[in-house]
This record gives sequence, structure tokens and C-alpha cells, in this order.
Amino acid sequence: MITFKVGDLLIREHDKRPCLVLEVGESAKKEWGTLHANRRIYKLFESHSGKSSWVVDTEIKANYSLPPP
Repeated sequence: MITFKVGDLLIREHDKRPCLVLEVGESAKKEWGTLHANRRIYKLFESHSGKSSWVVDTEIKANYSLPPP
């Protein structure tokens, strides 16, 4: 699974709005198929609303993408 770092820019798929990764944390849940690694949670800042919220890694994989290079 791709891991993002603080400062990475993500694009929300349904409205193509940019979001910025503010913080990265670990969930208490284990990654699928392993007992040694925990899942990640990301705090995203949405510039259009001015709000930030925590999003789990599986939601990021399904609903966000990296901007084109």
C-alpha cells in the first residue's frame, strides 16, 4: 500500500478538489494480511472548505489520487 507523508497533495476523485496531508498516524487496526504492521490514518486539509479531518488509508486509496506529474 502506498504511504503518504506530510505535505503530499491529493486530489479527491468525485469533485477533483485538492487536499493536503497535514499529519500521518497509526491506527490500532492491523494491515490486511499481516500481523506486524498497523494501518495508517491521515489528517487532510481541504482548502475549499478550510476544514481538516482524519481519513483512513483504505478510504484514501478508494477516493483520492495523486495529481498528474
